[in-house]
Amino acid sequence: MVEHKLVTGLVLDSNNKPDPICKPCIAGKMSANPFPFSTNHNCSPLALVHSDLHGPLPVATHQGYKYWITFIDDSTHFRSIYLLKSKSQAFEALKDYKAWAENQLSAKILELQNNKGGEYMSKEFLQFTTQHGIQRHYLTQNQHDLAE
Repeated sequence: MVEHKLVTGLVLDSNNKPDPICKPCIAGKMSANPFPFSTNHNCSPLALVHSDLHGPLPVATHQGYKYWITFIDDSTHFRSIYLLKSKSQAFEALKDYKAWAENQLSAKILELQNNKGGEYMSKEFLQFTTQHGIQRHYLTQNQHDLAE
């Protein structure tokens, strides 16, 4: 950083080279994904729908939206995005998406995959998915980071 003048006010008064990289130290800090990624994708529309909530935006839109939620069909890769004013609107977005997608594709959502964020874990959200026979699948944090 000093060589490329990316920082000001930093003075290094040593000519010693940095410590060599310790391979066992690096290996000890490595983390492996707990589950391997599947190369098998669903052939049937809505058999698996991926969802994620993003936000808050640093500045709300003119209409007051600060978040957005995505629903991605694993089979067709069709993406739907719903703008939200608060995270609590995620449940309403799921209901809207379910009604629209099932009507358009003449299929039922069989499984919903998400990161187990609080917006997906409300009592009403869980009851709704149970009542409609939607299985829940949760990503681990490592899988979620790699998926983005």
